[in-house]
Amino acid sequence: MVITKTSAASAVLAVALLTTGCGTSSAPPAPTSTAAPTTSSSSPRGTTAAKTSTTASATSTEGRPTAKPAKGTSTPRGPLPKTDSVNDRNAAAVAAAYVQTVETIDTRIDNSRSDAQRRAAHWLTPDLAKEVAKGLPGGAGWAALAKKSAWTKATVTDVTPSGADPTKGLTADRVVQVEVTTYGRSRKPIGKPTTSTMTVALQRTTESKPWRVTDMQTY
Repeated sequence: MVITKTSAASAVLAVALLTTGCGTSSAPPAPTSTAAPTTSSSSPRGTTAAKTSTTASATSTEGRPTAKPAKGTSTPRGPLPKTDSVNDRNAAAVAAAYVQTVETIDTRIDNSRSDAQRRAAHWLTPDLAKEVAKGLPGGAGWAALAKKSAWTKATVTDVTPSGADPTKGLTADRVVQVEVTTYGRSRKPIGKPTTSTMTVALQRTTESKPWRVTDMQTY
């Protein structure tokens, strides 16, 4: 489910490489990460693991264990945007689709949170998609979630301050909020939903080409 709205709140937009995660957010501080493409390994709901950060680039993951990609192409229990129904010439729509996809995990079919990153590769620039296809660290707390047959549902809201038209130009920045609810067996929630605020940077080569994500910072 993707909801789009405009907010008068200001946001600090960062241009680095890709960082994702989830947690509760109030007034977001300025980002401090300038790492290569990363995937969230913040403590998942239903676990007590400490927050860490794992990097998807080949160099930064050197010497660190990686999770094998899941086999098969099964669909997560949480809803995902359909690629053919998303207007990829609208930066807001692409940013929302990427965030919703990367925050939707399912321990019944996934080996780690990295599998959600791989499902979201369609929304990335080709160079970042290649990085995501490589071995990625799996993230903290996965075993505990798997024991509960956990899966997530992500609801995304665009809260970008009014101004730039998401259908114009060759670069764009969107501010989104994502509420993630984790469920276990019998669709019973595990803990309370968490809300994160993210900034997503996108680019395209011409206005006739689709928008693709180049960076995401989580606050």
